[in-house]
Amino acid sequence: MPKKNKGLQRGKSIPPFQLDSVDEKAYSNSDFLGRPLLIYFLRGTF
Repeated sequence: MPKKNKGLQRGKSIPPFQLDSVDEKAYSNSDFLGRPLLIYFLRGTF
């Protein structure tokens, strides 16, 4: 039985969200409208 894809379909929009950077500045996906956006999540503590 194939795995069910839980990701977005190509061409669909992502839901709105906001993340804090390491310098404590808040960024939302709307800040990057019209530009490619890659989000990389690091696991662990620093």
